[in-house]
Amino acid sequence: MDELHCFDPDQPVSIVDRKLPHWSQPGVVCFITFRTHDSLPAETIHHFQEERASWLMNHGIDWRKCDWQTQLKRLSRQTQREFHRTFSRRWHENLDRCCGQCRLAAEENTQDVRESLLHFDEKRYILSNFVIMPNHVHLLVAMKDEYSMHFTMRIVEALHRSPDQSKMCDSRAVLATRWF
Repeated sequence: MDELHCFDPDQPVSIVDRKLPHWSQPGVVCFITFRTHDSLPAETIHHFQEERASWLMNHGIDWRKCDWQTQLKRLSRQTQREFHRTFSRRWHENLDRCCGQCRLAAEENTQDVRESLLHFDEKRYILSNFVIMPNHVHLLVAMKDEYSMHFTMRIVEALHRSPDQSKMCDSRAVLATRWF
């Protein structure tokens, strides 16, 4: 696999269920954001979740049910785009406020994250591009095979097992795996 592709709904897809399902196809570019645990204050997350729940309820979707994402897919494409634009934008605007200790701004931590990202480049995924912000990381990445997303998510889980570290000796340990 030497080239990157866009998602093809007619091709097989691997789905890894976590907080949200993660879909992948070999060679298809994914946009992934990881964040540090303290990058969004609890109050901000709570307010975001309340706004999202209200929006969903106003559109006839019970956000408390585990299939709310399936219910969302039943709405018109335009309404789905409105949902994703609204809440993706708000989520990223909040991240860009650079709350928390901004541990990734420290050069040694930036280097740790960079080395971690590059470690599996061309092995499990093709890393097209990435940017390390003070409290979060954006990736453009394509998985090499159907198992790569699963392994990548397991790595992220392992990397965030010690969120209470007071010192950022291993920046990977404070990455959050929760997405909206």
